[in-house]
Amino acid sequence: MLDKNWDMAIVGQTLASYMLAGELVDLNKRVLMVDDHRMRYGQWFDGLLGLLEISVLKTWGEDKSYRPLAQIDNYCHRETFTFLMGNTFLQLGGEPFANLAELGRKLIPGLSSLCGELRKDTNKVNREYYEWVERLGPQFLRYETSQNITVETFKKEAPAWVNEALEILRQEFANKKDWHGVFFYTLRIFYQGMAHFRCNDVELVHLFCCLLSPLYHVDRDRLQADCLGSYEEKGGHFKKTQIREWDFYKDRPWSVELASYEGIVHPQTLALFGSRPSQIDMRLANVPQYYRSLNGHLLISGRLNEIDTGNRFIGAFKEGMGGDICFWEFIIESTSKVNFQIFRRYVKGLKEDEYGPILEDQIKKQLNILYPGIIDSIVGMEALMGDNIILDGRGDGLLFKDSRLPICRSVKMVHYKTPKKGHALKGVHYYGPFQGGPFGFLSTLMDIKDGKTYL
Repeated sequence: MLDKNWDMAIVGQTLASYMLAGELVDLNKRVLMVDDHRMRYGQWFDGLLGLLEISVLKTWGEDKSYRPLAQIDNYCHRETFTFLMGNTFLQLGGEPFANLAELGRKLIPGLSSLCGELRKDTNKVNREYYEWVERLGPQFLRYETSQNITVETFKKEAPAWVNEALEILRQEFANKKDWHGVFFYTLRIFYQGMAHFRCNDVELVHLFCCLLSPLYHVDRDRLQADCLGSYEEKGGHFKKTQIREWDFYKDRPWSVELASYEGIVHPQTLALFGSRPSQIDMRLANVPQYYRSLNGHLLISGRLNEIDTGNRFIGAFKEGMGGDICFWEFIIESTSKVNFQIFRRYVKGLKEDEYGPILEDQIKKQLNILYPGIIDSIVGMEALMGDNIILDGRGDGLLFKDSRLPICRSVKMVHYKTPKKGHALKGVHYYGPFQGGPFGFLSTLMDIKDGKTYL
């Protein structure tokens, strides 16, 4: 029988929620995790990770004896992807030297001479990168806080060639020439969940670290299922059900009604993990401007290149940066089916079935760049709104002089049915893309580590 009184109820089963739950259980808190399927992250937020995020999760798993996270490599596979900018294709997500050389060949000539020197021993270059980032993970988790991460945190143990390449990249992006600006804008979206140019030195170093890293596709379902076993072994409690109703007294949690037979429980605090709390009758009190994904697929009558099956192509719209449509992605599932994702600025009141007609032409236009003439071969299209979120920073110009790292936004929650309309709730915490952390998912992990003692 499920107990009624809890120190915290965590809503949403994610890698980040297991991290918070594990921290609190270690502090002898009574924690109930509720797996409500309406609270989840989009694949981008915690399903496509770089080596730094993997290193942080692995370190936490080792420190807390969570075997699945300590062995997270067993749940990941590498995945290359292609940036499309006009007629230029950049294949990234591979080994560090291969990523650096690709940039030098096709986009940033200043890196070419450096790559010429490094080519003498590419195995050493790759090894130095891995050793550097695998030192950063434990450093971030055990010794740093979000507020004291600086450029030197990244650079002090970095190989000399990393610092040299970073300065070349910094100068190129600062000039914002032609497609360099588009590339930088696209990078910020893909790795940090931000659709704007404004960036300080610390964010740029993180971006470069991600750019050199292999891309890891995480089998979230299998990893989360195995994390559940470790969590329960340590005394945590779990329930797979929906939240039926909330009740608050003086703006603080009073009761949560579960859809299962256990009925009502009484947590002192709540933590929400997911992209869109509105799915469970919660909303953000201070909603920023953002883009939301439209996910779907196209059916093709002709055969696509079989060699492209499984490939991921991403890009931004040069003419639309800062506009209503900011980014697109295609994954070639088979020779006759293409999965797509495209991001449109969220407009309150715009229904889901109104997004398709607005975006259909843009989707076909971008796919036609990959496969000229394919528009006439498209025989079907289906699309639904997705869970991936990109924040719109609306910043003007590049900024690389400020060494202070922005911290996660203070996200206040409001209950739709609270009588005092608009009153922010107390003791209700949100962890997800709307925090606007400078490092995306990594910032959420750091925020959990830094704030666990205050919950």
